[in-house]
Amino acid sequence: MTHTTAVTSLVLLCVMPVPDKTQLKFKHTEGTSATAQTTSKIRQTLTIANMDIETSQESRSTVSSSVGKRAANGRLPIDQKLDALSIQVTAPNVNLSFDSNSPNTQNDNPMLQAILESIAARVGPAHTVVLDKDNKVVAIEGADKILQRATPAAAELLRREIDPEKMRKSVEQGYGVLPSEPVGEGETWTRTMTNRIGGGQTLTFETRFEYQGTVEKYGKKLHKIAVTAQSVAYAQDDNPQAQLKVLQSNLKVETSKGTILFDNAKGQTVENTSFTRVVGDVTFSINGMDFPGKLDLTIDSNSVLQM
Repeated sequence: MTHTTAVTSLVLLCVMPVPDKTQLKFKHTEGTSATAQTTSKIRQTLTIANMDIETSQESRSTVSSSVGKRAANGRLPIDQKLDALSIQVTAPNVNLSFDSNSPNTQNDNPMLQAILESIAARVGPAHTVVLDKDNKVVAIEGADKILQRATPAAAELLRREIDPEKMRKSVEQGYGVLPSEPVGEGETWTRTMTNRIGGGQTLTFETRFEYQGTVEKYGKKLHKIAVTAQSVAYAQDDNPQAQLKVLQSNLKVETSKGTILFDNAKGQTVENTSFTRVVGDVTFSINGMDFPGKLDLTIDSNSVLQM
């Protein structure tokens, strides 16, 4: 390369436009409130000994949040409450439904009755997410109010889920999806995302996020992030009373697509949609006997901020 060519190349590099980058960041403005409505559909087929066991769950929930006043030590309380919930569960010999707008918690089966009561206990009581001066989630306060209003049988079911540390990690995970550095269009980052799907089951996804610039929706300029689960691991809570246990699993993500629409001006997620299908081989233990089987699971969810 000649001296002239080198100088010319350097000049061109200096005058080339630098791609715009955006710092996406959650904001927690004191005195503000928000309400989000979420719909979710879960379909699961377990194949054991050439027999398909199909279950499904559909739910619709409304959650409100209210940001309090930051204390002198920097801590900021955010009250969250499940305002409304409807849910429909179907399984072999089971058809369970609940609607908080017209609650009916009566069932002749004691176990199903306890499940209905555990669902009803979740609606109404507020708990508080506590952030520190750097907006890190440091505590969940008041979660025990759900257990206090539940019947003894319902409280026994709820204790596995209404755990302040599990709840703290879930909220922390939600706030952690955004990139820590400014991003330009087409740039990607990854996160480990844990999804509790009920029944003591947990799916952990290695998830890829891609910033795709801005779109106009809901009369706003929103930042679009594409979300794709890359791999998955399955875990089950230790429950000595469970008749069916998973001993081993080899699962893969068959299909995954999702989108986050983020209002960076207000620092809040406006819409979050996702569809994921997980399939694979599973070894079950039923009453102490081992059976090879297969799992086919789909999770379809949509959450929208009410404006």
